[in-house]
Amino acid sequence: MKDLENSTLELLHRRRIRAGTPGWVLLGLIVACLGSMPLIYVDVVSTSRGMVRNVTEPARLISPRTGIVKHCLLRDNLEVIEGDTLLWFRKEEFISCLASYQRLMKENRSRINDLHSILEGDHTLKTDAYRQGLMMHLASLKQLRVKEEYCRKEYKAMETLLREELVPKLDFEKARSEYRMIRAEAEQLNQSYMDRLSSERTRLKQENLVYAMEIQKLRAGLGTFSLIAPSSGTLMNCQGIKTGSVVSAGDELATVSCLEELVAECYLSPGDIGEVLPGMKVRIFFDSKGGSEARKLETEVSLVDPDVMLVNGSPCFRVKCRLGRQPDLRQGMTFSASLILDSRSLASILIDKGGQKFNPFRKNANHQ
Repeated sequence: MKDLENSTLELLHRRRIRAGTPGWVLLGLIVACLGSMPLIYVDVVSTSRGMVRNVTEPARLISPRTGIVKHCLLRDNLEVIEGDTLLWFRKEEFISCLASYQRLMKENRSRINDLHSILEGDHTLKTDAYRQGLMMHLASLKQLRVKEEYCRKEYKAMETLLREELVPKLDFEKARSEYRMIRAEAEQLNQSYMDRLSSERTRLKQENLVYAMEIQKLRAGLGTFSLIAPSSGTLMNCQGIKTGSVVSAGDELATVSCLEELVAECYLSPGDIGEVLPGMKVRIFFDSKGGSEARKLETEVSLVDPDVMLVNGSPCFRVKCRLGRQPDLRQGMTFSASLILDSRSLASILIDKGGQKFNPFRKNANHQ
């Protein structure tokens, strides 16, 4: 009986120990986790999207003139060397336009000389531009001069008869008035004609000045009948220019992506840019298709652009990260970047979060 009682007591003791063991293990794990929090460090990061670009901006190929393309080598992904000729313009229109301006200037000079001769009283003309007009004017003026002479003689006769008191004074004044009117009409006709010729001469001189400026521009553009590659690199964004295409001066025809080192451009919001400094570590995860594994690359910040820019209507700052020369990277590749702002212990992060949530002074400061 005593042995049975001892066995029962021993069994109960063992069950108490076995039932309390999981609780002690769980408590130990919790204490161990709390004790290890100051030793566990995590990275505080700022994430952003970005794109791979060249260190220098692509060179723009701008049309130097307006004209028709004679031959074009602009093709996307074409490797070019600085100084290569990529496009030629037709010169036939240029030569025709230059000859046209020169011909117009020569015609205007001949007309100006004729106008000068007429204004000086010399009716010997070298062109037919004003010959018929001059003859018609001289005929009209001659008719008025004949009338003027007739009225003058009648006026003089009336003046003699008035002195002899053979005609009334009213008839004399009438004859004098008619003479003066016809003389004024002749003078007005001649002066009006001369004024028109003078205005025409001024207009032709101004036209010649314009033609001279155009000829000067055309001659200055003799070297702009081709488009030269400003730097070595790869052609991109070609606009489909081909033989026979008409382009205007200032049109962007393509860009040359320089064969230089690449950089990763990240775009950060104004709230994150204050903690980003050159030399800061960056993890870059390149975009991948389907289920393929995304490529990871670690680098550092090389430049923080101080000027704000707009991306999709939102303000942001541009941050450049070094990539160097890597054959498997191409300009235009997109990625997600994690900029490591700081490395903090898990305990300090939890304390800060708790302080922000339960500290009334911090709450009031955040609301303000």
